[in-house]
Amino acid sequence: MRLRERVAAISAAILSAGLVLSTTTPAHAVPDNCTVTTYGVWMVTSTCTTGTGEHRVSAVYINSGGHPQSATGDWAPVGGLSVAYTSGYVTYSWVTKRG
Repeated sequence: MRLRERVAAISAAILSAGLVLSTTTPAHAVPDNCTVTTYGVWMVTSTCTTGTGEHRVSAVYINSGGHPQSATGDWAPVGGLSVAYTSGYVTYSWVTKRG
């Protein structure tokens, strides 16, 4: 193989490798290090401090009629606050995550 052909082959290989590397997408990790906080009988919040994507808080509470009811907050980014409003004793709460 002559020098010109070698240079062309090496250039094509480098260009192909660059295209493959530039078209890959970054890895996404669901939110992590999430904390749920209950504020009396009126609000539950969640916040997550690591990862990417979004999270939201949900809760089950006992309403004034003595029946279980659920509440769910809006989706929030990592570092943001999701808030669910309740009107009774919170019996269970959790965080839903999506990447």
